[in-house]
Amino acid sequence: MNNSRAEKLINIWYFITVFVLLIVAVKFALPLVLPFLLATIVAVLINKPINYLSQKFKIKRKLISFFSIAFITVLLISLLSLLIYSIYAYLSDVLIKLPELLPKLTVAVKQISDIFSNFTNKMPDAVTDALSQLPANIISTATASLTSTLTATAKALPNLIIAIGATVFASFLISSDYYKLGNFLNSVLPESAIIKLRRYKAIVGNKSFGMLKGYAVLTAITYVILLVGFIIIGVDYAPAVATIVAFIDLLPILGTGFVLIPWAIISIFNGQFYTAIVLVIIYIIATVSHNALSPKVLGNQIKLDSLTVLISMYVGYGLFGIMGLIFAPFIAAIIRDILMEQ
Repeated sequence: MNNSRAEKLINIWYFITVFVLLIVAVKFALPLVLPFLLATIVAVLINKPINYLSQKFKIKRKLISFFSIAFITVLLISLLSLLIYSIYAYLSDVLIKLPELLPKLTVAVKQISDIFSNFTNKMPDAVTDALSQLPANIISTATASLTSTLTATAKALPNLIIAIGATVFASFLISSDYYKLGNFLNSVLPESAIIKLRRYKAIVGNKSFGMLKGYAVLTAITYVILLVGFIIIGVDYAPAVATIVAFIDLLPILGTGFVLIPWAIISIFNGQFYTAIVLVIIYIIATVSHNALSPKVLGNQIKLDSLTVLISMYVGYGLFGIMGLIFAPFIAAIIRDILMEQ
């Protein structure tokens, strides 16, 4: 029994070592191959619809591929533009209302100060000074973070535009010559390699479906938390609002805090302290539950133990940020299955 456990532990650490080495290698190679990797994924996903349309309407594959890629590109750009416009409109509305909100903020801060005055008076002077400087430090940190984010985005914009253009053009080329490329690979690769590639394709498909199921479960849990909280504070159309916020939680970087934190701040401005407190509690519960349940839920869906999921998320986040946190368990599950087939 002890030998079995020791062997299992050795296998886990062997897998973790291979995973970390591959992730480090990918960190340097991924920016170079990512447009073509995404283009291949797009071409595979739209291959069957293109086949159907080409056979149904007797239209050349290249023409259908062109319009399909163009439609997908326009759709994604439209959604991104809508998101950017929504953020811009929201911030503009806040700035317009800021002059009338500032007096309310002053009143709110005074009320909060009065509530905690007795509590803070009993604290040491050093703690009291630190608490008094906390709002200024938060504003300073937030301003610096926002400035650095905008600067980094502006610097990355030209490279991003080039990468998007390469992805779109490569998607069209791969999609239009899908079967020619497949025949070329069949002619230059040995039969054993073709069999492995087909098996790896099945593994990627299974793990992709498992990852989608895992994040669907996490989104459903977040939705229930949001719905209960919104009902408590009497939000109009609570199910619809909870659905929108739950889907925003799926977007990298944004999360539920993108909606709940500004909402809570505006509630404080308006003197709605109970609403603000509940919103903050909802945000904390949703964030903690999501982070705590992610390793277990994703592990069950992609057939990976919770420890490996947790380690892969930690390593992925350290190397790639939010995107690494999301996709590292998926990559780890694929690597594990491929190693098991060796």
